[in-house]
Amino acid sequence: MPMSRHGALALTTSFLLAAVAVFLPGHAAARQFSTVAISNSPDATVVCALVRPKDVPDDVPGAKLRCTSMPTGEVMSYPSADVPYNAIAAGTDFLCGLMAPNGGHAAMRWWSFSDEAAANRSRPVGRRLYWGPSLRALSAGGPHVCGLSDAHDPTCWEWPGLSLLKGLDFSRIALGRDFLCGVVKGNASAMTCFGGGMAPPAFAGAASIVAVAAGHRHACAVDDDGGMSCWGEGYPDMRPGDLPADMKSMALGRNTTCILDGDDMVRCWGVEVPEEYRRASFVSIEADGDTVCGVLTTNFSVVCWGNERFHGRHLIFNDTMPGACATVGNCSSSCGFVPGSAALCGNGGGEGGEQLVVCQPCKLPLNASRLVVGNGTSKNAAAPTDSGKNRKAVKVAVTAACVGVAALVVAGLVLYLAVVRKRGGKKNATVQLGESSTLTLCRDLEGAVIMPAPEASPPPPPLGCEEFTVKELSRLTNGFAEERKIGSGSFGSVYRAKLPDGREVAIKRAERPRAASGGGRRRRRRYDAERAFRAELRLLSRVNHRNLVQLLGFCEERGERILVFEFMPHGALHDHLHGRVDGHSPLFASWEARLRVALDAARGVEYLHCYAVPPIIHRDIKPSNILLDGEWTAKVSDFGLSLASSSSSSATATPPAACSTSSTAGTVGYIDPEYYRLQELTQRSDVYSFGVVLLELVTGRKAIHRQEGGSGSPRNVIEFAVPAVEAGGVGRIMDGRVPAPRGNEAEAVSRVARIASECVRPRGRARPVMSEVVAELEWAVTLCEESVDRSSAAAQQQNSSRHGGSDVSRSESDDPSPFHTREFAGVGHGRANSAM
Repeated sequence: MPMSRHGALALTTSFLLAAVAVFLPGHAAARQFSTVAISNSPDATVVCALVRPKDVPDDVPGAKLRCTSMPTGEVMSYPSADVPYNAIAAGTDFLCGLMAPNGGHAAMRWWSFSDEAAANRSRPVGRRLYWGPSLRALSAGGPHVCGLSDAHDPTCWEWPGLSLLKGLDFSRIALGRDFLCGVVKGNASAMTCFGGGMAPPAFAGAASIVAVAAGHRHACAVDDDGGMSCWGEGYPDMRPGDLPADMKSMALGRNTTCILDGDDMVRCWGVEVPEEYRRASFVSIEADGDTVCGVLTTNFSVVCWGNERFHGRHLIFNDTMPGACATVGNCSSSCGFVPGSAALCGNGGGEGGEQLVVCQPCKLPLNASRLVVGNGTSKNAAAPTDSGKNRKAVKVAVTAACVGVAALVVAGLVLYLAVVRKRGGKKNATVQLGESSTLTLCRDLEGAVIMPAPEASPPPPPLGCEEFTVKELSRLTNGFAEERKIGSGSFGSVYRAKLPDGREVAIKRAERPRAASGGGRRRRRRYDAERAFRAELRLLSRVNHRNLVQLLGFCEERGERILVFEFMPHGALHDHLHGRVDGHSPLFASWEARLRVALDAARGVEYLHCYAVPPIIHRDIKPSNILLDGEWTAKVSDFGLSLASSSSSSATATPPAACSTSSTAGTVGYIDPEYYRLQELTQRSDVYSFGVVLLELVTGRKAIHRQEGGSGSPRNVIEFAVPAVEAGGVGRIMDGRVPAPRGNEAEAVSRVARIASECVRPRGRARPVMSEVVAELEWAVTLCEESVDRSSAAAQQQNSSRHGGSDVSRSESDDPSPFHTREFAGVGHGRANSAM
């Protein structure tokens, strides 16, 4: 069920909510994301967590998603490219991972633990479940998963039979096996449930519900007067004397209810807490079925109990993220943050280098006299006294005063933002998942990139770029001599040279403009050349990534427009696939070599979409614009057609950010048909072009090629490849010039072919985002590496047996894939950078 898109609203709402959080009660901002999840099925219990590997530098934020299946103890890993997961949720036989690939948006990936995954659990089968405005809450139960957007409207997935009323406005939600309960925003004393016949009890007085949790067939809620109510099938057999004085969170399963009390100890009904953990301190708890898991305060380990599948093995993970990371300033001053969490969140990973931590959940008082369990049956419930009513009146007055002050602050912020926007000085804001995660996903650079008209005055020299004179560059190229030319095109020519410090460079010299009086077409061409030069100069001077060709300098004098790049010795990917290198390129040595090149290029495009500020749409992704350096690392080049997209999508724009263009730019065969038809450019247009590149890598065919024999009519590689991929016949279209796949390589190529088919879908909304493409390619490369490792082990064992058991290691010349180590001889130096 697709969620309605409120891009601009979500951006504003998240920002304002964070700004006025100091005026809200501490428990009102309780996080609604989890970093630990449990999935139960008839044959296995899977525990998942966001784990912080020990080898990750302290200044790098993010964690890895790991799952352990019990009783086998098998560990599964779920890569997320360069964008980490912020939260997870799990239900019956499935797992969801939530991440923020772009400011103001969220992406959710869904994996099945059954079907194909059951046959080989180390190869998770996943798909994109959601892309849209950022979420503030995520909950799973049974086969369903539901979320709340920043606009507070609930949406559920994998639940076709659920019918939600329009206009629902929830502040928090809880999901059971077949029911959803939500606290009504603006009337926090009211709760509504859908599905499963789970009507909640009426809550006495004007108390506001501050916490709600759901199990399989029962739910519990706590209000701000300390009242606790539990109802449904399997509710706990609680007595007033069982309740602690306060609590931090609840976790419910099947006939199981657990509370994390104010002293950070776990109390459970329906399942026994192991002796060694009854006095232990926990940061958070989760439950599903008869399984309960908690994150220990001492070392952030995940321990679980209650299920016989654990066989007494309680420890599941070490160094687990105890919660979603946030800046210190976003944690409630009265509750603070979890000690030691900064080391897991990454030092200085917040916006402006601010420290990232995990916020401490606030204590919620519990009033034993207001405990209600079952069908409205009160356990020694006492009637409210007059003094209690007076206290409620005072609380209402204080709350009204706080709301009034908050409203004034919100009005002031709105006015300030309006003034800043009007002056054109609006700074790009990155909105994260909910209020608890402020992981910076995009570098904060120097304002928006604006395309100036050719008549405008030259821009100041970009930071980090050297400004050359025409005389210097002429001397380096022997007067731009023909023998120094290594490429040419409609833009001009590329020359190879060496700087005085020994660095080899590629000098891209634009065609000299002629007089503007030669007609409209010539003036237009001059305008386009000038705009392309300025676009490439400004964009490249503001980005820095190992998979983007580095701009070293420029020259703009006496009508010359020259850019100086790092030299790429192995030329363009196009030449290796279709051109001058023939069959001697390492790209014909193994499938791992090709897929590594694809992964490198995908990471470069992902950086442009997710980390550049504002995001950059390349507009001309093709093999000619993917270059290979001396270590065969692929880098994206040629930003002359690139555009800076809007920092946030409107409610009507196609997300991610869209740009309206007056004319279509790009290369035939790679242009997004939706962009061509509607003249609306999005990041999904780049995804389409990259999908064509992936199909070229898989098939070895050009984007536009003639049918067999070379005499047939022209055909698009999409028409050739996609039908075979959808029919499960990837093997029929694989490039025969590459050795037959070994081991897992066939599966790796099939995964790449499938994600490529998704990339070239006609509708942009149906295509994945680049972060998802990167994740799939990472899996594919990992599969290839495993095949090489197994082949190496087998060869070593065979050599050992031939030499009487001696240890004979495999030489470099025996390595079937030089890309496995990136150490091998160069190929194709003659015409490098021909398409830069």
